[in-house]
Amino acid sequence: MERLRFIRSRIGPDRKLMVDANRSWDLDTAIEAVKMMETNGVDPYWLEEPCQWHDDRRLISALKRSTGTSIPISGGESESLSFACRSFLEEQALSILQFDVTMYGGFTEGRKLAALAELNHVKIAPHHDCFLHAHLVAGSRAGLVVEAFTDPERDPLQAELFHDAPNTQIGPTGLIDLRQSGPGLGLKVRDEALAKYGTKIYECAL
Repeated sequence: MERLRFIRSRIGPDRKLMVDANRSWDLDTAIEAVKMMETNGVDPYWLEEPCQWHDDRRLISALKRSTGTSIPISGGESESLSFACRSFLEEQALSILQFDVTMYGGFTEGRKLAALAELNHVKIAPHHDCFLHAHLVAGSRAGLVVEAFTDPERDPLQAELFHDAPNTQIGPTGLIDLRQSGPGLGLKVRDEALAKYGTKIYECAL
């Protein structure tokens, strides 16, 4: 909690502070953490994946019932099936769904989850891979924020993967310019990136 208070003091009251527990807390710890955040001026924009993975949907629901917290709870990025994200919504466990289309189903499944979130009055803030997810966020009323890590020092693969990737800097209109000349999402994988980071798992001679 001291770290969170320190960060809040450094960034001031107007900056958004997201807290990620990485599915590490049991229910008692999560309840205690939420109460401490609410009474120590942390004011998180959201609390991400607060409860342990083995039954996180029910645990998060129990956390919300026990605390009555107004802190938005986010999650979904660690799931391996879109049906698990649907279960989060059925449990009314989340205020923000953070699905990841690179984990399951691709762009088509992402469109389904964005629509499902909108129908359940849940916002979407998809996990990572901004060049795919930005289109889904921009095209949905449930869209909240795009997570982007294009700093080569933090994520060299993301920075080097595509030819002429969109500029993720927010423009004067408050939006990212997603216009591309190619078909579909306008993304073309760089052969150099495949050679550098890829692993050949099968080769078929025609």
